[in-house]
Amino acid sequence: MHAAVELLEKYGLVRDTDSLRVTEIVKRKIVRLQEELFSTVVTQQQEDYGTDLAVSREMDPFTFLASKSLRGETACGEYGCRVEKLDALGRYAALYANQIILPLPLTDPSTMDGPEEAAQDSSMLASSTR
Repeated sequence: MHAAVELLEKYGLVRDTDSLRVTEIVKRKIVRLQEELFSTVVTQQQEDYGTDLAVSREMDPFTFLASKSLRGETACGEYGCRVEKLDALGRYAALYANQIILPLPLTDPSTMDGPEEAAQDSSMLASSTR
């Protein structure tokens, strides 16, 4: 996910709290950010897992797939709750995992209804990527 982090930094989204500022970005810029994020994530997935996105290499026992609950997508979807859950997941990863697989809530730009949906989508990704 290094390319996605670099892209977020290019748009000035450096800290966790910056993901809240996504809705303040100019509409055409937020649409471009969402398109670039989608492209970057899909490209990275294809490099990591192949074009069919099937796991092409054997996973080691210390690879961990984070559940919806652990990544903060259930019960409380507010920013504070998500950050708290992701912080706990980060501590777990540092202690027990070589790799964490974190499914990202990212929508194909061609199916977006407008800049507001792109902003919400990008904000969720920005808080998950940090």
